[in-house]
Amino acid sequence: MQRADICIVGAAGGATAALHLAKKGIRSVLVDKASFPRDKICGDALSGKVVGELKRIAPELPRQLEAKQSVLPSWGIRFVAPNGRNLRIPFRPDYKVATDPAPGIRSAPKAGF
Repeated sequence: MQRADICIVGAAGGATAALHLAKKGIRSVLVDKASFPRDKICGDALSGKVVGELKRIAPELPRQLEAKQSVLPSWGIRFVAPNGRNLRIPFRPDYKVATDPAPGIRSAPKAGF
């Protein structure tokens, strides 16, 4: 049996807490009622704020994610209503998509979808 200093319940937000604790050498156990891997309910994307937080945990993490063929750059989010109307919100309004690196990343569409 392994020992932990902290038990974190809920992997969605708890994963970040567990990574920060591990960086400081604090042992934790992360429990969730779901099985992993699973679909990410918020569109399989990481906003610029999330990417910034990953950099704080380990500066190489965003570059490692961006290098995967299963991800694409993302400059914002789009909400679509059942009637087809949509609202686009950029992660940073001052970004120029043509010249600036994307502040976020998202999963590439799966074949057949």
